[in-house]
Amino acid sequence: MRDMNGSRGISDVVGDILHEFSTLIRKEVQLARTEMTNKLSAMGGAVAVVAAGGVLVFAGVLFALQAAVELLVDAGLSPATACILVAAVILIGGFAVIYSGLQRLRAANLVPERTIEQLQRDAAVAKTHLHLSPESRP
Repeated sequence: MRDMNGSRGISDVVGDILHEFSTLIRKEVQLARTEMTNKLSAMGGAVAVVAAGGVLVFAGVLFALQAAVELLVDAGLSPATACILVAAVILIGGFAVIYSGLQRLRAANLVPERTIEQLQRDAAVAKTHLHLSPESRP
């Protein structure tokens, strides 16, 4: 509705604001969904790294056993010494890979940072517009 001066009525302005606000919310939800999908995909890669570390740890146990037998025959070391040396090297490598994967799985990596930044910018713009609108002036 327009008044006699040709300006828009309050109901038109409020309707436009509500429409724009609902559009903004839909777009923000879409952005959050996209960002979370990307974060979850990255998390899947981290899970694969953890699994690879687990395989290395298992292989380390198997190689440690084999190495103990070979070292007993070739170097004359005691079985305990041979197992400890070989197992320590391979297990440290496996645990390092697992630790690397777990660092990628931290909860902080799941925060939708771009969405939060966009919402903060939207709030700042809305606040600025509310302070500048002719209806809010005395």
